[in-house]
Amino acid sequence: MSQAELIAHLRRLLGDRLLTEREDLVAYSRDASKLTRLPLAVAQPESEAEVVEIVRACLAHSVPLTPRGAASGLTGGAVPASGGLVLDLNRMNRLLSLDPDEQVAVVEPGMVVGELNRIAAKHNLQYAADPGSSAFCTVGGTVAENAGGMLAVRYGVTRDQVLALRAVIGTGEVIQVGRATRKDVAGYDLVSLMVGSEGTLGIITQIALKLTPLPDALATATVLYAEESGALSAAATLVRHRLPLRALEFMDRSCVRLVAETQRLSLPGVGREELAQGRWCLLLVECEGDTPEEARRRLGQVEEVLARSEGGGRFLPCPEGERERVWQIRKSLHGALFTQGLELINEDLCVPRTALPAFIGKIYSSWKKLLPELALFVYGHAGDGNLHIEGFSPPEQAGEVDRERIDELRQRLMEAAVALGGTISGEHGVGLTKTAYLGLMYGEAELSLMARLKRAFDPQGILNPGKILGEFSRKPGT
Repeated sequence: MSQAELIAHLRRLLGDRLLTEREDLVAYSRDASKLTRLPLAVAQPESEAEVVEIVRACLAHSVPLTPRGAASGLTGGAVPASGGLVLDLNRMNRLLSLDPDEQVAVVEPGMVVGELNRIAAKHNLQYAADPGSSAFCTVGGTVAENAGGMLAVRYGVTRDQVLALRAVIGTGEVIQVGRATRKDVAGYDLVSLMVGSEGTLGIITQIALKLTPLPDALATATVLYAEESGALSAAATLVRHRLPLRALEFMDRSCVRLVAETQRLSLPGVGREELAQGRWCLLLVECEGDTPEEARRRLGQVEEVLARSEGGGRFLPCPEGERERVWQIRKSLHGALFTQGLELINEDLCVPRTALPAFIGKIYSSWKKLLPELALFVYGHAGDGNLHIEGFSPPEQAGEVDRERIDELRQRLMEAAVALGGTISGEHGVGLTKTAYLGLMYGEAELSLMARLKRAFDPQGILNPGKILGEFSRKPGT
């Protein structure tokens, strides 16, 4: 059958929820990676049954299918790289159930993470996967990417919150894997396989999530350092002492200066003018407890450990009522970076936490050697060893930057992370932008096994083709 017959079939199924006008296709041609490819059409299902029908129709016509949530991903996972159909899952956004006693929520993939947390909070619960985009990203997207976030040091990443899920795989069959229980070792762990698979193994239609109680009390502090290596050495020290941290975030001097300048932010005890001088990088530390006294006691332990560590940190406990103001320094950074011109580097690399001081040295030395003209910003989740590295050029100079040097810098950064025992992606996924680097971590045997797994779930290769494995999934004999 022709593509015209496919469109006619989907039009009968979806009516005006099938988009084919060019302006709609342009809107669905990209994600936050800025890569683009026009799809053939956009389908907006409202039920699992419709997803099944769409997958089977695409199978019959050999048309690629790219699932999409809020498209906030940074590695091209939601870009329809092979054209075909975009499957917009945002209409499947219902909370199907929430059991406060079992602390389990069952949701559709289009539910916004922040909305789920607003509902859960009414029961004194939280969905602890807390990416920076939680105000607009969807649960399905976080599951597809295995998103992390600022609370991962305490609660783990998305995979640690997913108990069970339903999905439509590339054969058009519906699978239900896992159970909404806190323990389940029956059969292979297909839930963990699906989480982080970026829509290449199946279209997730329903997710059972573990909720956790909201903390009764929090104690927060910022710690200022004159050098990034000192701040990350201090973070490694906290890890070695196994202190019960809720969050441990890092911002280099460029990041602190940027938010002070563009967002006009300050800290309790430190004015905006001082922060804007670029003298300080920081750690943001938070502890939780059953009582305010317990939270403050744990934060006091952090202060004691840091006082004995190298680096000379300036410890600033957060006064009562100032927590949101302190966290705004970290949470406003993403918006502030949008003011910096054309983004040419955006990486999220993760190393063992005790390797962070060595890694930051590798980052800066590579940058100064290859692209010192770029404005570089390094920040992230020090409690997980996960750093975000972003480099910007003013728009008027972007065409003058040597693309070969950009590629070489990316290569060096990833090689440095892997050499330290780390990974090419801590939480953004592989998508399209990192497929060429997967061979730094895996050999032919591992890549071949991944390709065979892909074909077991998706024999015709219609689900988000080209993502994760890229060329490795197309090697003869794999």
